[in-house]
Amino acid sequence: MAPTRLAVVCSHPIQYYAPWFVDLARRPELKVKVFYLWDFGVTDTLDREFGRVIKWDIPLLNDYDLSFVPNTSSDPGTHHFFGLRNPDLLKQIDVFAPHAVLLLSYNFFATLELILRRWRRWPLIFRGDSNRLTKRHGIKDWLKARLVSSIFSRLRACLYVGMANREYFLQHGVASNKLFFAPHSIDVERFANARVIHAQAALKLREQLGLIQSDRLALFVGKLEWQKDPHTLLAAFSQLEDQRFHLLIVGDGALEPKLKASAPPRTHFLGFQNQLAMPSVYAAAEVLLLPSISETWGLVINEALAAGTPVIVSDQVGCHFDLVENGESGFVVPAGDSQALAVALERVLSDDALREKFRLRGTQIAQRYTYAHATDGLLRVLDL
Repeated sequence: MAPTRLAVVCSHPIQYYAPWFVDLARRPELKVKVFYLWDFGVTDTLDREFGRVIKWDIPLLNDYDLSFVPNTSSDPGTHHFFGLRNPDLLKQIDVFAPHAVLLLSYNFFATLELILRRWRRWPLIFRGDSNRLTKRHGIKDWLKARLVSSIFSRLRACLYVGMANREYFLQHGVASNKLFFAPHSIDVERFANARVIHAQAALKLREQLGLIQSDRLALFVGKLEWQKDPHTLLAAFSQLEDQRFHLLIVGDGALEPKLKASAPPRTHFLGFQNQLAMPSVYAAAEVLLLPSISETWGLVINEALAAGTPVIVSDQVGCHFDLVENGESGFVVPAGDSQALAVALERVLSDDALREKFRLRGTQIAQRYTYAHATDGLLRVLDL
């Protein structure tokens, strides 16, 4: 049988998606072409949230078929609705003649135009990671929910990345028989055995921070923005009196000056670290913290677990239902509760046996969230 022709529409090359596209391209039952709407990540481009120019240091364009569709926006990017305007998108997909189209976003001019003009021609599949963990009320939110439900009604199927995301689709009227599990995934192999493979680089980083062998290092990785709630993180860490405990903050963002001004002793700021450095960063730490007050998923949790680093997350981090078994592979604490976060952090940093327990269970869970699993979910939609 001839392979199923699948068009994938993606905003821009993303370090978490490109390896998935490679896995899709390797499947003989598929003929895949990715249509990018913006070239962020492969050229030096300003990341507004990091507040710096970014270019990823891992290959994002190799081993799969792709096309950059010209973007005519006067202000290209994913920070506003008209940031992705690609008049040739429908024509290029028409030329490819797909049997189905996979969308990885819908809330931009180019993708919404595709849905409204082509939903009767091509089976449209959407994969997203939104959730409703943060409760919203008011007429504006009601109207937005109605609009989203109307858009979803035009889709053949939706791929959900985890349990909170599945509930989101159900709340917006997507029937359960149109929902297929395609988990949020990372390149697990790149992070696996990080504590062995990257041991020397991790030791060098700890020495750079002035740590000795008996010191215990807590880690935060992410953009320094209000959604990640780094202020609660610093408030929690300031409650710990053990001089062996240190906190490392990896990332840039608008809050950095205020955080540095209010940081307690033994807090270290490393700034943005590119992809190749991240396995050794995880290997250097005893625990990763993600205290967000709003987080659709939290792929750094996938990375940390794969690298063998225990985690503590807030209950507003979307992946906690799937990746963090409270007390078994990590801790889940109430968002914004610095005291609860401090108690959990002290337990993990103080207890070697507990960390080993979390590490073993966490690495087992990480193995279920691979690109192969995501591909299997997509193939079920296509009935292959």
